[in-house]
Amino acid sequence: MPTLEFKGKPFVYSHHLSVPFRELVVDPKKSFPGGKEASLDDNLIIHGDNLEALKTLLPRYAGKVDVIYIDPPYNTGNEGWAYNDNVNSPLMKEWLGKVVDRDDLERHDKWLCMMWPRLTLLKELLSPSGVLFISINSIEKDRLSLVLAEIFGEDRLLGEFVWKSRQNKDSRNKSGISEDHEYVLAVGNEIKGEKRSGEGFSNPDDDPRGDWSSGNMVGLASEDDRPNLHYDLINPKTGINYGCPPRGWRYEPSTMTQLIVENKILWPRSNDGRPREKQFLNELPEYTNASSVLDLDIYTRNGTMEFEEIFGHRDLPFPKPSRLISYLIDLPGFKSACVLDSFAGSGTTGQAVLELNKRDGGSRNHEHQNDKAPLHQNVACAASQQHRKFHHAVFHHRISKGEGIEEHHEHQHGIEPESGVISGEVHSHAFEHDRQDAGHGSPQNHP
Repeated sequence: MPTLEFKGKPFVYSHHLSVPFRELVVDPKKSFPGGKEASLDDNLIIHGDNLEALKTLLPRYAGKVDVIYIDPPYNTGNEGWAYNDNVNSPLMKEWLGKVVDRDDLERHDKWLCMMWPRLTLLKELLSPSGVLFISINSIEKDRLSLVLAEIFGEDRLLGEFVWKSRQNKDSRNKSGISEDHEYVLAVGNEIKGEKRSGEGFSNPDDDPRGDWSSGNMVGLASEDDRPNLHYDLINPKTGINYGCPPRGWRYEPSTMTQLIVENKILWPRSNDGRPREKQFLNELPEYTNASSVLDLDIYTRNGTMEFEEIFGHRDLPFPKPSRLISYLIDLPGFKSACVLDSFAGSGTTGQAVLELNKRDGGSRNHEHQNDKAPLHQNVACAASQQHRKFHHAVFHHRISKGEGIEEHHEHQHGIEPESGVISGEVHSHAFEHDRQDAGHGSPQNHP
């Protein structure tokens, strides 16, 4: 298997092992336990370095997280993130605290060094049946794919989704190409896909077997390739011979005979028509494959509008739409699940989980890491140090939206987390890391 080499890789390859375990300390002022004592079994918001937070979750959640969604920096060169991991390397110590911009010739190396230990810990947290989704764009997508293959194994790469993130063309690109899409990479065990909706099924003849649709039975193979699929199809009751299509039938004679016996053939009145199959909804798989093209009528602007609707401003650029994340975390088919987000930003994943639970009656929990920290049982959030208070307030306000709780505070950028941003019983507990001797920084999330 081809592997990707980059500056610093030998030093970060096992760096996750040297990251210390930190104690999670409950902050009562930021917790909303709903009349009960704060517990690690409830939804968690962890404030602190997301690398340390992931390591801290290991003893309790190793191999138990069902769905992980992360939206790391895209490394565009204008996101303002800096490499801050305390790695024992002279080269990497020179990187510390220096903002990565477009002119940084080592920006791809820095980004890969930042991602490697975090992905390694996410692998350890992911359950054997779990799925990891990663939002990314074309800048780091190919490098990220190679790293994922090396860390998780090629057999765990499920594929990639293409999301049309821009609704209108960008005429500013000098290349003449408007880059209107982003990617979501999927890694893990299995995606069940989209739940079959039943659209297009009905029961006009009151068949006791329930709703059905008319299915095509014409084949795709030539007579030379599949001679057993080329034969005349005759209605045994009327004797009408419908002949054989140029590409044969979909089923061989024995299967077709069984369909006739079960009265699952729709016979045209004349031999000019094509017999079709009666496909009953209750006999089909519960899920259909999800398209690799996310044609959901959901765009980046929807995330911005959603944020502005909740908070009254646009101070956080380009937040993901909660409906996009709800769609993704529903694809593995878990109604009861532990969901983690270790680049939680404004808490969109937490809102998405809670709204999805309300919609389908699920019991997903979330762990968020804020300051680039993760979510537990429901979600984990993390925000950069400089935006810590803002992101904490934003996150709790957004969670109140997901829970359907009325928010009475003004939507201001400067709101303090201690001021009761959420009014009501939100079963999320905020924890602070014991940051004594902390040296493992975390990058700012991309805009």
